[in-house]
Amino acid sequence: MLIISLFFLVGGVVHFVFTDFFVMVMPDYLGYHKELVLISGIFELLGAIGILIPKTRFLAGCGLIALIVAVYPANINMALLNRPGYSRHPLGS
Repeated sequence: MLIISLFFLVGGVVHFVFTDFFVMVMPDYLGYHKELVLISGIFELLGAIGILIPKTRFLAGCGLIALIVAVYPANINMALLNRPGYSRHPLGS
């Protein structure tokens, strides 16, 4: 559970450190790009903490699944469009 939590913890922090990258991959049909990126980062952090607490694990897991589904359009958009910067991961890999 710790590994999964760390995955989402790092992902949440990266949303705040590399906000511009995540804004760039947002589909054009969605508004409030920066706000949605920051909100998704907050929910990743909350989910990362929540899955470590036995009483909140199930609800946090459901929330993280919903978050993954919600951000999927940005992942598809990033894969399909050829915009500058899409081929570069914000962490350099």
